[in-house]
Amino acid sequence: MINKFIINILLLLFCINVYNCAAIPNNILRIKDGYLWSPNEGFVIAHGLAYQTFNPEVYAYQTFEQLSYDLSEMKKMKANSVRVEFTWSQIQPTANNYDFTKSDFLIQECERYGLKMFVLIGYQYPPSWFEGTFGRDAMATHFDQYTQTYGKSNILNYNNPLALQAYKDYISNITLRYKTASSIGAWIIGNEFAFFDLWESPNTYPSHRFVGFDSAFSLPSYRNYLSQNYVTISNLNSVWGTSFTNFNTVPMVIEYPVDRTQQSQIRASGLYDLIQWRKQIIAKFTAQGVQAAKMADPNHLVTYAMVGSIFSGLDTNIAGEDAVSIVKACVQNGFPIDFWTINNYPWTVTGSEMRSADYGVVKYRENLNIPILVTETGLSTSDSLFAETTARAKNAIANLLWEHLFSGAIGVHVFHWSDRDPFTYYPPPLNREAYFGIVSGERQCKGCIFDQVKNAYTIMDRIQISKLLVNATRPTKDIWMLWTSDIDISSNRYNQEAAMIWGAFRRAGYQIGIMDETEFENSIYSNSKAIFLPRNFLMRSTHLDLLLNAINSGIHVHASTDLPGQYDQYYRINSNWKNKMQQIFALNVSNAIIGWESGSQALSFPAEYKRMTLVASTNYGSFSNGMTQIFGSWKIWHSITSTAGQTIATSLGVENSQSNSIPSFHLYNSGNVNQGKRAINLFALGDSIIVPGDPFSGESLWDLRSNIIKTVYQNFFNIQPKFTLTGSGSNYVGIDYQNIASGLIISLCNYANAPVTVTLNSQLIQGKIIENLFTSKIISRNAATSIVISLKNDQCNWLYAYSPTSILNPSAQKIWLIEAPIVINPNLVTLPLKLAYDLTVNSKIYVNLLYKSATILSTSTISNVAQGSGTTIVQLTIPPPTLESINRWYKTSNWISKSDYDLRIIVKDASTNVVSTAISQSININVGIYATNFLPALNTITFNLLNNTIYSFDAFWQNLPSNLFKDRFASIDRAVIWNQTSPPMNYNLLFELIDSSNLITSQTFSIRSANGFKNIQFVTREKGPYTFQLSVLSIDGTSIAYFSSHGKIVQPTSFVRSNTDIAFFSDGALNGFTIYTWGANGAIFNAVNSGAPQGTTYFSSSSPGWCGFGIFTVGDNSINLGDFWPLGKLSFMIRSTIPVNIQIKDKSDDTYDYYIDSTNDSWKTIVLDLSVLCDLDLSHIFSPFTVNYAVTTGGSVSIDSVVWLNPTQLNLNPAPWSPGSSFTIAPSASRTPSITISRTRSASRTRSISLTPTISLSKTKTASRTASRTASRTASRTASRTASRTASRTASRTASRTASRTI
Repeated sequence: MINKFIINILLLLFCINVYNCAAIPNNILRIKDGYLWSPNEGFVIAHGLAYQTFNPEVYAYQTFEQLSYDLSEMKKMKANSVRVEFTWSQIQPTANNYDFTKSDFLIQECERYGLKMFVLIGYQYPPSWFEGTFGRDAMATHFDQYTQTYGKSNILNYNNPLALQAYKDYISNITLRYKTASSIGAWIIGNEFAFFDLWESPNTYPSHRFVGFDSAFSLPSYRNYLSQNYVTISNLNSVWGTSFTNFNTVPMVIEYPVDRTQQSQIRASGLYDLIQWRKQIIAKFTAQGVQAAKMADPNHLVTYAMVGSIFSGLDTNIAGEDAVSIVKACVQNGFPIDFWTINNYPWTVTGSEMRSADYGVVKYRENLNIPILVTETGLSTSDSLFAETTARAKNAIANLLWEHLFSGAIGVHVFHWSDRDPFTYYPPPLNREAYFGIVSGERQCKGCIFDQVKNAYTIMDRIQISKLLVNATRPTKDIWMLWTSDIDISSNRYNQEAAMIWGAFRRAGYQIGIMDETEFENSIYSNSKAIFLPRNFLMRSTHLDLLLNAINSGIHVHASTDLPGQYDQYYRINSNWKNKMQQIFALNVSNAIIGWESGSQALSFPAEYKRMTLVASTNYGSFSNGMTQIFGSWKIWHSITSTAGQTIATSLGVENSQSNSIPSFHLYNSGNVNQGKRAINLFALGDSIIVPGDPFSGESLWDLRSNIIKTVYQNFFNIQPKFTLTGSGSNYVGIDYQNIASGLIISLCNYANAPVTVTLNSQLIQGKIIENLFTSKIISRNAATSIVISLKNDQCNWLYAYSPTSILNPSAQKIWLIEAPIVINPNLVTLPLKLAYDLTVNSKIYVNLLYKSATILSTSTISNVAQGSGTTIVQLTIPPPTLESINRWYKTSNWISKSDYDLRIIVKDASTNVVSTAISQSININVGIYATNFLPALNTITFNLLNNTIYSFDAFWQNLPSNLFKDRFASIDRAVIWNQTSPPMNYNLLFELIDSSNLITSQTFSIRSANGFKNIQFVTREKGPYTFQLSVLSIDGTSIAYFSSHGKIVQPTSFVRSNTDIAFFSDGALNGFTIYTWGANGAIFNAVNSGAPQGTTYFSSSSPGWCGFGIFTVGDNSINLGDFWPLGKLSFMIRSTIPVNIQIKDKSDDTYDYYIDSTNDSWKTIVLDLSVLCDLDLSHIFSPFTVNYAVTTGGSVSIDSVVWLNPTQLNLNPAPWSPGSSFTIAPSASRTPSITISRTRSASRTRSISLTPTISLSKTKTASRTASRTASRTASRTASRTASRTASRTASRTASRTASRTI
């Protein structure tokens, strides 16, 4: 590894770089004290979702409507960040064209919802135009070891300058465009770069096809590296054991030498140097991308993403991607990377140490000394690789989130927001990719796994997690693990073995760190007591001597899997190695041979493991004489004997094949009190399994590792951890702690699929108050050195031990919410909140609902709560909105930055003195309904109405929730937006006008969208005053939203029932209806004129203003109009001296405008078909339609002969009229009027038809939403069809991601 001290010095030197020191806007994140921070927001612990966007290769082709829906739902569940992608092929579809439409929208929506974006923009997979633009050598050349042929890879050529420039240009253009966007949290400049195609199918290519074999760029680069490193060819030959004549004759090894016993062959391959070159190339390539980003955008942070714990355990798949090399190259280039990003996928598998998330975080935290962000972690809920995970994911998912953060991550993101259904068609294990979501493909919540994530994020906000973690410090190390670059030839297998034993140290309570070669050479281990070697068979000879020096200074050494230092980094045999093994471990290795070793090539499970039987030969530590454990291991040594020390357990090697016992677990104390003790296990302890068919449980593997670790470190080395656990199941609980002001925080993670009760033992908790941070419950107010803790299966819990007061809530009175929604629906019933408390005085509990943390909207009180602990339920009333409050506070939360509403709990003593700091939980009001545009305008809680007057207002509703349990608080629009085939659910919008005792009138409308409005009209009567009421009712009649106000009659109205002489009906079935007319002041409702076309009276107005007429019910009778209604026509006669715009509205507020020229004061007949009106209620009609028109100054308009014609009376040509045909307006003496018809629902939904001289009507559905839905459904069908033909291509790309989560 590279010297971390040098990196830190370089970082310090470059902190004066102009790109880092330029003024950064206050709303943009930067790093402070090792965490994300901005002046506007303070410290931020990122917690959210990984959300693949606009990436067709992985079936991410959301419409804008769908994307906005998803982000809104994420914000509701308390996410504050998202990991997203600006895919190269989508942003730059051609070499000379950028399309920012999608990225612009995504940034806009994240700004709207207050979500920070960690955006992947660096890709090794270029667009399809790339090769044609830059040539064949711009793409990498791979070698296929299975066919022994060279070929073109899907990844770009890291060594091609044109490819590098294209990569930099793309990054530069993206970052420059969005350099001031506050929603950008950081740019991810690359993700899992490798010297092979990550997405190759693991079934076809278990060992990847490496790239870098082109003769134009890569081979010359490699040879130049060797020349610079060795200077002369003789120096290279001396190290490699070869006889090349010059550097131009040195070949690049094309295959990994899998037989580790072929020492000279591996040495001569130059494999170590090839790996160093690959590391350097990827590091320099990435550093150029970081420079491009920071040059274009000096404001935002830049990071790089890498697999957390294990990408591959096969040494044939060493990617060439090295975190320390990348960080160093960026520093040396003058543009340091700001923090590191990992994709970390623990395994929910009993017996595996990969159950813990800790190693993936700590590995980079220790190696890089920069902050670590987790942008991917998760579990599949239908796991074809780890069947056990399917049932356990729902509980284990929250465990992962909490453990990542406690291990030092500055944020965490669950992969993935949604299931991706097309992956279900893939073969195992690739089909597991379909089920990593916390919601389904149609966005229904996946039960407990969704709730666990939502609850975790809610708690993070409530406990002020940033305040805890930023102020915490990590304890000193008990043990140092040695990881140097000497092991690079076998780095994958080293990493896997280290990862799969790491958890055993955590479960034993130890603090373990990782040191590189420079730290080892500088004796960083001197501040601890032991060195651990998980697989250090490759060590340069000087390091083997340093190990002896450490022992002589009193440092204990434990080696696992391998005898350390058999070869140096180049695979040369270390001199005097056998004598050194005798000196260190008291073992005779003269005849030592490897009984079994895998890991250098792919073998099918469980063939890579061989069975061995470990039998205790004495009573010591956790072992009792005769205790037996049978398990499978990938590395087993034979033919070794002990010359001194104590053998704790022996074996007969692979499958009991040896006649002489082997000291498989051996301890040695030289007797020199100044020397450290030594321990070794001659088999791979970490990566071990229960061989299928053997009668042992997975837990027995945890027991085996715990027994060996505790025996070595607690009993033999006498290193006592600060915390220990005892009791049944204690071997299955991971423990960690951090120091904090006035105390410490403790993490306990139950890795088992069963509840446990354990005793926590530590001198550090004595005398302290112990509080459960997730519930605020006090476990002890004066702890002894032991406390009993119960954990559910797969549960993680944090404890806070402090004295005298908490930095979060200094009060001794503790109260917390057990059950409280994060989204509420306002209604007339109370909202039950379940509280728990732990009080030292008799108290009263007050629960307030606040608006913007200031205005109290509702208060509920629980009086006479006795001291002690307990639970209670408080019924909190959610006040209905009124006209008085609507403009002041009642609007649905818009999710910008944070909720506008809070639940606040205060504890007061009997004298009403506040005795507890208020605790708060942000909450969102999910549903709103209110009225606007009332005539006259509604400005106060009491409004005035005119008698016998028609009034019109708009009823608006917002964010109506689904009433399906699986939808939780999702919108009613979910089903429509996400292509569900079942019809959308609906609510009823109920309008009621009530006088002092009677329901005057009511109207009910069906609602099928989450957001919208409805224009409602009603007619007053002479009674009053009125209560005006709106409700949204679920199907069962439950009110979920409510709005109320009051009014009174103040004066007679100009609204009148027309004289029957100006209107008549053509069919007796309409006897329950009549014509009402209304108009501006000066309208003559019954003008007497012998020239009236119908009778002697007509309706006329010459005063400027609105006039109109409509058909209304007489009384409140329900009348069935029959089927003929939509087939009829509206006819009326008009006489005007001015052009007239006639507007017809139906009950849904669909609007049709008719422009009619002046009739030159002559009567004209207009006949209109109203079947184009969408909302003609055929069963209960208050006002099926209304006709309005405006009179302008200096003009007059008269109406007469209003008639509804049934089909038999339509003597028109052609007859009857049908959509698509036309009919002629009644002939007149003057010219035929020119009429323009337009249907308008909103500004974006307008259809216009010009009619001269005929009227041609067609009923047109709104196109905008229909188009959106059609596109979405088409995409779904296309996805299904595409899945099969894309499977082979995408399967290979999915393989690596699956590998990183599984191998």
